[in-house]
Amino acid sequence: MENKTAISYEIDLDDVKAYLVHNFDNNPKVIRSNKQMHRFVLPLGILILVLAVINYILDKQNLSFPIILVAVGITSILISLFFSRFIRSTLLTSTLKTLNQKPNKLVGKHQMSITADAITDISEIGESTTNWKGISNFVSNDKYLFLLVRGADVYIVPKRAFPDVASFTQLVDTAKGYYQAAAAK
Repeated sequence: MENKTAISYEIDLDDVKAYLVHNFDNNPKVIRSNKQMHRFVLPLGILILVLAVINYILDKQNLSFPIILVAVGITSILISLFFSRFIRSTLLTSTLKTLNQKPNKLVGKHQMSITADAITDISEIGESTTNWKGISNFVSNDKYLFLLVRGADVYIVPKRAFPDVASFTQLVDTAKGYYQAAAAK
């Protein structure tokens, strides 16, 4: 007989938001983009401000050029400091608005069963089964287990669905073992 772990839980928009924030903050493309922003745009903004000060010192009668340089410099610095926060906020808002407007398989009640072969999730929308080779990433933190499916799907399992920390840890360890065994095949 196959060993099967089954749980019932409910996902709300805050759980989806937690996943989106985690994914955004840990996405290699986003991290690389932020590094490039800080590496190039921030020094460019500072350089432009320095040029504006030098131009002002050398030519106090013509202030239009230094004022333009100061504006561009400050804008460059602000963009480098706040761009990723703006993008994250915009993505979160639009995604959560979309999830609120129509039925989806993320938000709502779930019954999940985990075996050595696959994960089966039954939601209010339908049933989905993914074998462990279809899981592209396994992430657990102090509040969630995220199982990222190849493509754009995800299984979100909140810690609060378990009666105690030990039960959550046991599920995480079991799922991690299945995930690693499938990856080793």
